[in-house]
Amino acid sequence: MRYLLFVSLAIGLEGFSPIHYVHPALSSDCLESSVPKFSSVLFASSVDVVGHHISGLLFLKVMPDSSRRAVFSNEAGITYFDFEWKKNGEFKTYHVIKKLRKRIVLNTLRKDFELMLVPPALIKSIEKKGADGGYSAVRKREKLMFKTTADCRSIVSVDVIGRKSKLVTVRFFPEGKNIPDSVSIVHFNFNMKIGLKRLAQ
Repeated sequence: MRYLLFVSLAIGLEGFSPIHYVHPALSSDCLESSVPKFSSVLFASSVDVVGHHISGLLFLKVMPDSSRRAVFSNEAGITYFDFEWKKNGEFKTYHVIKKLRKRIVLNTLRKDFELMLVPPALIKSIEKKGADGGYSAVRKREKLMFKTTADCRSIVSVDVIGRKSKLVTVRFFPEGKNIPDSVSIVHFNFNMKIGLKRLAQ
């Protein structure tokens, strides 16, 4: 019963379906093979930012046109935000509550969840394979460092490096599982943490 309203919202995103695992395609690109493969997945989520706490449910879905959608709502069905990353790299905000309707907040949330979803446009921006076996990409003035498992089954972590220091770390647990059971996103330049725990559907 507690998820009834949220499930109703998910149905509106062209049909809610149980999580569906898609086996990674054979590819010479380890990073591309490591990116989470799913059609839909639901996480219990908590966001702590500068003394404020928000909790709810995060629904991630890959749409028929390969765009990726992220909807974060509370358990009463009130939507905090509804984002979309199109295959061509375009980002669209369908809805966001007034408290989050600030450029810096929206940009931070967009970039954080982009690191978790790893949309096709971001994969294409990969620059090189690092000496430590990881992958790197450039996003404006930031450098993204991806680390994968040796068998290319999953991403282990993503670090965002600014001009002078590390800005964000995203970690996926457990290692070696393509669809993570939990995700931790920690900011170092200001007080913000996001925690996600996957729910059975």
